[in-house]
This record gives sequence, structure tokens and C-alpha cells, in this order.
Amino acid sequence: MAAYIVVEGRNLNRETIMAYVTAVRDLIAESGSLLQEHNGRLLFRGTPQNYELLEGSGGADLYQVLEFPTVEDAKGFWLGDEYQAVKKLRDDAGEFRIVLIDS
Repeated sequence: MAAYIVVEGRNLNRETIMAYVTAVRDLIAESGSLLQEHNGRLLFRGTPQNYELLEGSGGADLYQVLEFPTVEDAKGFWLGDEYQAVKKLRDDAGEFRIVLIDS
């Protein structure tokens, strides 16, 4: 069964988040990337310019969904030393909610 990491970011500091975005792009987008090493793939990245809020109020500044074959693969990526080092770059970049879904 697949596992998904869902990232929601709010109140983003555009200047601060760009260092994180640049670093994480290399981890998840390139062939042979850390994401691929954990059998994952980026399903989508949404910003207010490309998503529509159907219910509720106050959509996020960023949505991102990563897909993995297993929860173990997802945790291996997210909790691994390489991603954790990059994750520190977003410490003061906004408010984040990260959910791991085991489907």
C-alpha cells in the first residue's frame, strides 16, 4: 500500500523559504535523487496560483505531496540525515504541517 507525505505551509517568509526550496529541489527533482533512493516521487506542488480552495477558509501558501511505496520508505526519506540537514533551512520560514498517510 502506498504512503504519502503531505506538506502544508502557511505564512511563508518568501526570502527565508527560498534557501530551503533551492536545496530541497536538488533532493527531490533530479534523477538519482534522495527521493528516488527512497522509491518516492513528487506528485504535485501547489501554490495559490494553481489550486482552488473548494471549502473552508484560508488556504495554504504551499501544498506538496510526495508518494512512496511504503511508510518505511517515506520515513526513511523524511527522517534521514540528508533531508534533516536541509529541513533546518526552513526553521524560520513559516508554519508547516506535515502529515504521513498510510493508504
